[in-house]
Amino acid sequence: MSGAVVGGGPVGAVLIHEWPGDSCGWLPYARYLAGHGVRALLFDLRCFGHSECPDGRGHTTTDVAAASAELRRRGARRVALVGASMGGAIAVVAASRLRPAAVVDLSGERNTAGLTPGIEADAGAAAHGVTAPALFAVARGDRHTPVADMRAVAARARSRDNRLIVLPAAAGHGWDMLLGVASRWSPLAATVAAFIRRHAGTPPRAYPRTPSGSSPRGRTISPPTGGR
Repeated sequence: MSGAVVGGGPVGAVLIHEWPGDSCGWLPYARYLAGHGVRALLFDLRCFGHSECPDGRGHTTTDVAAASAELRRRGARRVALVGASMGGAIAVVAASRLRPAAVVDLSGERNTAGLTPGIEADAGAAAHGVTAPALFAVARGDRHTPVADMRAVAARARSRDNRLIVLPAAAGHGWDMLLGVASRWSPLAATVAAFIRRHAGTPPRAYPRTPSGSSPRGRTISPPTGGR
């Protein structure tokens, strides 16, 4: 798989992209996180972007596990999973199996079956297995992810720190909710960064800031063989 790392320090976040795009949509926010003490890894799921597709889609949890392992190899002590839209649903499913430091779901569908060919991420069913601190966010009027669906997923999670944020309809969908109107970034952008730092590390002043214009460092991510 193809991926890139932005930033440094022991606090890590794996960023899982939307459908039908690739990890490039995460790059601006990855730089934002880097400037707030989070080492971010953005990557293309198999069969997306620059990642290879030797055996088709449907290996998303294995892909996320490989990305998390790579981030730890690079120095992150604890890793949060952050997903947008399809990536949000995948983050919930992966969190139920991988036990990350935290999980953030931005407008993730309750179930991607029928929406994303080759990928079936049933966040509604998987949420009961989520025990990591969880942050869910959705905008009113989202035609892809109704508030009721997000509320149902959040309600099933067994996290001690379980937060649901419902934003105005103008906030948009997925990673668009991180963008501001009067400023470049919305309040949600800071909330997500603080949530990651709170559960995957120590207070932000403990980390050196990385310039927001820093270049990502890319490499190939190798998923474990034989996984699903």
